[in-house]
Amino acid sequence: PRRLRFDFTNFNSRLRKLVGHYEYITAAEPQGRGAWHLHVLMIFPKKAPYISNKVIADAWRKGFDTIKKLDDVDNVGAYLTAYLGDMEVGEFEELGGAEEGQVVRVKEVDFIDDTGQAQTKKYIKGARLKFYPPGMHIFRWSKGIKKPVISEMTEKQAKEKVSSAKLTFQKTVLLDDKDNDFKNILNYRYYNSARDKGQSK
Repeated sequence: PRRLRFDFTNFNSRLRKLVGHYEYITAAEPQGRGAWHLHVLMIFPKKAPYISNKVIADAWRKGFDTIKKLDDVDNVGAYLTAYLGDMEVGEFEELGGAEEGQVVRVKEVDFIDDTGQAQTKKYIKGARLKFYPPGMHIFRWSKGIKKPVISEMTEKQAKEKVSSAKLTFQKTVLLDDKDNDFKNILNYRYYNSARDKGQSK
């Protein structure tokens, strides 16, 4: 993680000299072989400039890179974090697969590849989580990023607040620690109140 942070700081300095100032949010993703992927969302003060893969690669200098435009993504946060804990079945099996007695949950994701062909990938839910060092900050952001306002309210009040908004993402997580007799359920729901206005919130 320290090396990843050092490499990104250098990358960020080099790229800003080429394309100007931007704010960023990063999400770190550990690979089973020990390497790291870094997902970076760049937010420019005005319209983002065209940046070629070559410009990014010249600034990164640590391996391959991919650039994607997120125009059609309703919930950028959910998009960026969807697979940070999950691992493709092939990678999972290369690392030894499931331990004896371990229960694994597989999810299938349909997508269109770069050639326009429909594809399906299979993921093992949560298999990547054991590669994160304890206490590591998975997400980092630049100083200019505005933090979300957090409010506490009942579920009924929350439903009233988002009644006219579009539900864009939801998931449920079961926390079950039998050793400490603890169980809880977390429900995540993301709404976009500005979708019809062509904006994103």
